[in-house]
Amino acid sequence: MAGMEEIEIHSKSYLVRWINVSGEHTISWSIQPHKKSLNFGIFKHPGTTGTLTATSASIHSSSDFGDGRENGRPGNASSSVVTEKLKGIGLKPIRWVGKCEADKISQGTYDVGSGEGGNYALVFDNTFSKQISKTATFVLLTYPTHCPPRSGHQIHHSQAGLGYAAVTSALTRSNPNIASGASDSTESLRNFSRIGK
Repeated sequence: MAGMEEIEIHSKSYLVRWINVSGEHTISWSIQPHKKSLNFGIFKHPGTTGTLTATSASIHSSSDFGDGRENGRPGNASSSVVTEKLKGIGLKPIRWVGKCEADKISQGTYDVGSGEGGNYALVFDNTFSKQISKTATFVLLTYPTHCPPRSGHQIHHSQAGLGYAAVTSALTRSNPNIASGASDSTESLRNFSRIGK
């Protein structure tokens, strides 16, 4: 499974994205908050794999437990408040990644063990922000742990587009037939295959 979305997390709130993952699979993520940082963590629903029917269902919860700040700055108070609240409703904490810096890509993976498949909650925490909603680009990929995707699978969507444009531009300069019209596309492909030889 692969997916990418723009998410918004309101101030004093957290957002949960659910994903159903089989045992011996890996959850791979890439998060890029825009302008302001946010926190991220993974929890597991204690029930069986059939408990949730929609893997992309979400919970958007407004915080009724304060702003999660200590001395006016975001910190571990927010993560502990969210963690305690989610544990209180029965979710099992798996990994608290913590702060994802603004305008930087945070990536990671979690290997789901044999017999540990089920519904996992991907939690985006903005409870520490009193008034500012946050947005982020979120890329998710799951795959069999023993068969990871080819190298570069975690390239952020903006980097992937730039890389494609650069390669296309370089190939066009080295072989003008590649930039030819649609009627020449078959010949261009033949010429392109000869370039690498």
